[in-house]
Amino acid sequence: MRLTKVCLVAVTMLVATVVRADDIDALIGKLDQFNTVSGKAMQVITSADGEEIQKTESEFKILRPGYFYWRTLPPYEQVIVSNPETISVYDPDLEQVSIYQSEKMRNSPASILSGNRSAIEKQFKVTKSGASNDKKSTSFELSYLDTANADFKKLTVTFKKDQLASIVMHDMLDQVTSITFGKVNTKAALTPAQFEFTPPAGVDVIIE
Repeated sequence: MRLTKVCLVAVTMLVATVVRADDIDALIGKLDQFNTVSGKAMQVITSADGEEIQKTESEFKILRPGYFYWRTLPPYEQVIVSNPETISVYDPDLEQVSIYQSEKMRNSPASILSGNRSAIEKQFKVTKSGASNDKKSTSFELSYLDTANADFKKLTVTFKKDQLASIVMHDMLDQVTSITFGKVNTKAALTPAQFEFTPPAGVDVIIE
């Protein structure tokens, strides 16, 4: 369940406060450099005292706007497929598929990477990071505007040489989820048809 929540909140923080339009412009500018992206991801969850809780490897595909695929590899295998209508979460070990309306993904990191400017402006405060030792890196910190319904305290998206490099999330229990991306391909030939999910025969299907 924790892994599902992380991927949706994932692989998915996309104002009370004043939103700096120039920082949003900068983030959108980075995202607009690709319409499709695929690659690998390493995800590490650590406790508040720095102890590693879980490490997983995944593969992902994104078609902007609105399409998202994330497969966590064994031993914690899970598949999440999202399109503008639905989100399907398949757990092979449980032989179960849960299907949600895509509205439930609006508060997730996936909504940043596969969404649009309007979704980000309505839900997050965006702050571009200040000085950095790595001049080739650019980071953006996102925090919920509606803190009462927030799943995470903050999320930081980092780009290196204009490529998606990492996402770091700090949750309400001070656990940290770090996702590092590799083998990123921004010229992937993706179509909406690749983001349709058909439940395997014999599994339980739960409509949420």
